[in-house]
Amino acid sequence: MNEIFRQEYNYLKQIFHHNRIQKFKGNNWEKAFLVLGPYLVIDLFFGISSWYGLIWLFPVIEEADQYPIETITEAIIIGVIMAPFLEETMFRLFLKFSRARFNISFFLIALSSFVFSKVAGCVMLGLWLVFAISLLYRRNYISIQYFWLRNRVVVFWLIVLFFGLIHLDNYDLEMIPWYLYFPTVIPQLIGGVFLGIVRIRFGFIWAVLLHASYNLVAFIDLFYL
Repeated sequence: MNEIFRQEYNYLKQIFHHNRIQKFKGNNWEKAFLVLGPYLVIDLFFGISSWYGLIWLFPVIEEADQYPIETITEAIIIGVIMAPFLEETMFRLFLKFSRARFNISFFLIALSSFVFSKVAGCVMLGLWLVFAISLLYRRNYISIQYFWLRNRVVVFWLIVLFFGLIHLDNYDLEMIPWYLYFPTVIPQLIGGVFLGIVRIRFGFIWAVLLHASYNLVAFIDLFYL
């Protein structure tokens, strides 16, 4: 067990310095232990503590929260089952590049851009269409894949940022000063980092599982604690 912790610690220290993705080589029991153990606990600690810190410093953030889930049943169906799978497909599936993954994720991101405005949504759909057509040609596919791998750290952080900002839709932004927009989504930004690492290291389904587990604990805290 100590060896597993040591290997994971060493991996995290140099995660953004490798040109190739280093998959975890252990079995599924070891993956489950790491994802639902250390990764989940650390994610929960930073995510939930940052949330309570934010609403203590800026009570208006909690007042502006307009998350539509009102019952634990809705929380389980939407927040624990549907949202983790959809959001991981949208934001993390294509962190390991392929034509199909890129098209699926980019298309869903384009649709989600309508949250900001119709113009943003239409622009993103147009960009997706351009890339989807370009990827049909092998030369373009190889070029984009090479660019993606060369700039994978930038891509990672852009996805983290977009994942956080899309959650502004959970709030009544007329109540929140513009300079608090970024701090408001700090918990989601933290979650995006851990989910991205788990997706790259362990695989897509493990990121979904981490996401679902995080939401489950958060909803238990919301409804029962």
